[in-house]
Amino acid sequence: MKKILRKAMSGEILSEAEIEKVLDEFMSDRVVAEQAAALLGAIASRGETAKEIATFATIMKSKCKQIQLKSSISNTGLIDVCGTGGDGAKTFNISTAVAFVIAGAGAKVVKHGNRSVSSKSGSADVLEELGVSIDVAPEKLQGVLDDANMVFLFAPNHHPSMKHIRTIRESIGVPTIFNLLGPLANPAELNYQVVGVYDLNKCKKVANALKEMGIQEAMVVHGQGGENLGLDEISTIGETIIYHLKNGEIKKSTLLPENIGIKKANFDDLKGGDAKENARIILEILQGNKGPKRDVVVLNAAAALIVSGLAEDFEDGISKASISIDTGAAMKVLEKLKNVS
Repeated sequence: MKKILRKAMSGEILSEAEIEKVLDEFMSDRVVAEQAAALLGAIASRGETAKEIATFATIMKSKCKQIQLKSSISNTGLIDVCGTGGDGAKTFNISTAVAFVIAGAGAKVVKHGNRSVSSKSGSADVLEELGVSIDVAPEKLQGVLDDANMVFLFAPNHHPSMKHIRTIRESIGVPTIFNLLGPLANPAELNYQVVGVYDLNKCKKVANALKEMGIQEAMVVHGQGGENLGLDEISTIGETIIYHLKNGEIKKSTLLPENIGIKKANFDDLKGGDAKENARIILEILQGNKGPKRDVVVLNAAAALIVSGLAEDFEDGISKASISIDTGAAMKVLEKLKNVS
């Protein structure tokens, strides 16, 4: 481990064998917190490569508790919508709300998440507050997905050995490569993803990592958040940079909300609070309340519907996401998830 640490601190790229050794160490009770923190800091300081991100994620997936999930609908694959966290913007749980909306529009959502590390409310926290059980037995996961169009995979249940590094991450208190790995280490074999990234400079790397991992189609997004903050979501405050992976190619574009009929929001419009407050916000959105919080959910849902082949473009996606909310389909996903989970 010391040899690998010295290599990382000198700015060198880690090999696949070294990354596997690092993860074996991190997943064991012999991990030395100071060494792990130094290694994560060294990688963060020089910047992760796309290859390293893909290798870390692939090995993590290979070492997790394996599950087999599939879509029960012909020609419809599995999708996850997830941000990396680490943006410090303290928005409500946008991607969790998006998951209900796109599931209501026909997507098959496998949401991978955890409790909060760098925010007041992680996806697991807010789902519990909404009455959803996050501790579902592996043999019941497929049934939940079939019935509700959505299932939640609580990361500690599927990556139990990562508990040692979680404490170290919390003690560091700043984003590390593990922020990037959370969305990429979904235990299910996904077809599609929308990944929000807190740092614009890491977006292209994450898109290339997804390409290397064999994801069929994805959008990696970074939005303008105001107050010198970026968002790990598509923004309604300002422009969003999108790296769209499709047919093995990655294309970069810029999206402005006002160009597709979404009213520009202010930074405070998207702020959330603790799990209880964020659950209240999500319920109000699913109940049809209009305003900037609904707008940002609808816009992000549109991206997920495009990626999963259920919408042709953002205008079509916005329309279908709005229908999911206004017909009560998104709310029915929540109710089913509460009943069957």
